[in-house]
Amino acid sequence: MRRFRPCTNLGGYVQMKHWKHLAAAAACLLTLAAPARAELDLSANMGFMSDYIYRGFHQSDGVANGGVDLASGPFYLGAWLADLDSGNGIEIDIYGGLAWEFDGGLSAYAGYTAYRYTEDDDGMLVDGECVGGGFDQDYDEINLGAGYAMDDFSLSLDYAIGEHENGHACSAEENDYDIATLTLDYKGAFVTFGTYGLSEDDLDRGEPEGDYFELGYATTVHDFDLAIALVDSDEDIDDETRLTISVGYGFDL
Repeated sequence: MRRFRPCTNLGGYVQMKHWKHLAAAAACLLTLAAPARAELDLSANMGFMSDYIYRGFHQSDGVANGGVDLASGPFYLGAWLADLDSGNGIEIDIYGGLAWEFDGGLSAYAGYTAYRYTEDDDGMLVDGECVGGGFDQDYDEINLGAGYAMDDFSLSLDYAIGEHENGHACSAEENDYDIATLTLDYKGAFVTFGTYGLSEDDLDRGEPEGDYFELGYATTVHDFDLAIALVDSDEDIDDETRLTISVGYGFDL
């Protein structure tokens, strides 16, 4: 999930673009033909974010990122990497699932995402203080979503439920989390609202709750994806308001 505090993959835009990219790649191949006849579509992407903000939590400043995606019929599989702040290593996300597009502008997907970090040491307690501990530890989550698109307007509802290993010697025990996000988009202008803790949670174990709001604009210029977003997180998340800018480029392999 890219880490959430206090437990210590561009907010809704990255999530929205990530889903749209996967859904579009899968949907363009979705036919009534047998799976054995489905073609393979392989693509890659690269980009840079001034601030890496994911689901309301600030992760890192000035992040280079890139990934590769494979789609065949409704099936998608991909990997995405982000270079975190100096000394914090690399985030590696592996995801896969099924995406469908139906008549009338409706779409849906179901998938799984694993978030891993090259700097994920357990850490230790020394004289009551936490030493080491790396950037974060493993997240594993199930992703579900549905969308609707008509002309220049689209709406998407996404839900994720996951587990955080959180095995740091100086942190809380392993915990569960869930988050729901609603995104509205009109001609590239978008607004996202996200909320944590829809299911029963336990703050004593570091399970997050709270809301965040994101307002931004995304467009494509000469095959480059450009976006700017204002992200406001409440006191239960980062209690900050940040402006982030991103540029990305995708291509077929």
